Amino acid sequence: DFHAPCGITNYQSAANVQDCELLSLPDLNTGSSQVRQKIADYLIMLGRLEVAGFRIDAAKHIQQVELDEILSRVNNTLAGEGKPLPYVFLEVIGGAGEALSPRDYFGEGYGSGGAADITEFTFVGVGDKFLGVGGQRISELNPDGPPGSRFSEGAWNLMPSNKAVVFLQNHDTQHNCGLDYRDGDAYRLANVWMLAQPYGYPSVLSSFAFVC
Repeated sequence: DFHAPCGITNYQSAANVQDCELLSLPDLNTGSSQVRQKIADYLIMLGRLEVAGFRIDAAKHIQQVELDEILSRVNNTLAGEGKPLPYVFLEVIGGAGEALSPRDYFGEGYGSGGAADITEFTFVGVGDKFLGVGGQRISELNPDGPPGSRFSEGAWNLMPSNKAVVFLQNHDTQHNCGLDYRDGDAYRLANVWMLAQPYGYPSVLSSFAFVC
């Protein structure tokens, strides 16, 4: 039920990224219909228990067509039972020059009536404005500010708003010691700012025992 053992060594190769082992973790062979059905059955069971949605970790390491089929099996089964479709968002981290980007996962689940949003990691840079990192300023988040010093989808090269999950920190980025709860009012204000924006679907991290 797993792909042949191999390590991820080349992010310029989609096959290497999607079919080899991330951090030495055995890689499920989602090319197998049996494997896809097993995963779908688990998610369907959770949906029947009224779990409202799912975060799919490391989605970039699953082939798009295989992930879409898993979501389709879940959506079609739950819809057939008169149950709501789960909210799904995918963790896809982009990187310059890589074979796969968040945009390669646009449209996952759409064919079966659902929709999968995608993590927008660039948004984490908002925290640097509130912390004043490198002389940055909160005023640079003004959407009507001068070119090169404004916040907007185009200026920051963000994915479309209706596909983006935005956050100031998540369980991975907090290890980089950026803006967090220990920054007091700056952290609270940054979260208020994020929640007030018309851009993206906001996610708030509550990781209050974490020590950077």
